[in-house]
Amino acid sequence: GRFGRQTGDEVLLQVAQHIGQRLETASLFRWSGPAFAAIQEVRGSFNEIERQMKRVASLRLEKTIATDGRFILLPVTCSYLLQKVSAGDSAGVVARNLDRFVSTHTGGGDGDAEAN
Repeated sequence: GRFGRQTGDEVLLQVAQHIGQRLETASLFRWSGPAFAAIQEVRGSFNEIERQMKRVASLRLEKTIATDGRFILLPVTCSYLLQKVSAGDSAGVVARNLDRFVSTHTGGGDGDAEAN
């Protein structure tokens, strides 16, 4: 990618901290490329969770990264997918839905800092 894998990893760490601080009751995992999955038991309406995710995704996140001896301000944008998962749901179906969403919103999810 344009800024390299190390820079991409630094940005992803910052994004994980940003999201983790706002979804305190969720378990946050790196999914693939620039994507994370947050697993949270829903205690409230689906609409409440959707409002919370929309708020977290809309918060402005800009990180200054040092690369090649210079500092670059990188704006980071977030997209999200809410997926209801029940005890009887197939893990394969859940994973395919997440992968489809990630590839649609990141251009393939290669882990670079350019990805959203």
